[in-house]
Amino acid sequence: MKKFLKIAGIILIIIIGALIAIPFIFEGRIKELVKATINKNLNAHVEFSDLNLSFIKNFPQAGISVSDFVITNHAPFKDETLAVAKTISFTMSVKEVFKSANEAMEINSIYVDEALITL
Repeated sequence: MKKFLKIAGIILIIIIGALIAIPFIFEGRIKELVKATINKNLNAHVEFSDLNLSFIKNFPQAGISVSDFVITNHAPFKDETLAVAKTISFTMSVKEVFKSANEAMEINSIYVDEALITL
């Protein structure tokens, strides 16, 4: 019984460590993937300053938070700002984070903080 508890404790520590480490390992890849996917699907240019990925904050779902989000239009209203937001957060299943760029992602919820949208 004591050996089982030690093994279970070690496995639990490894899982928690992975949940903390994985966002730092894949953060750059996910940031570029998000920018490329958004810019490919919109007729506008999207920029943001920071992207944070967390598996713990919204457990058991993954959470992605984007800071200083700006969408600017292409022609005919070139450089017109369509949307600005201080923070946009998405929650989704963990498996959605690891899909390739050409696969559709299913987002469960979107939270927007301090947004200005021009229509």
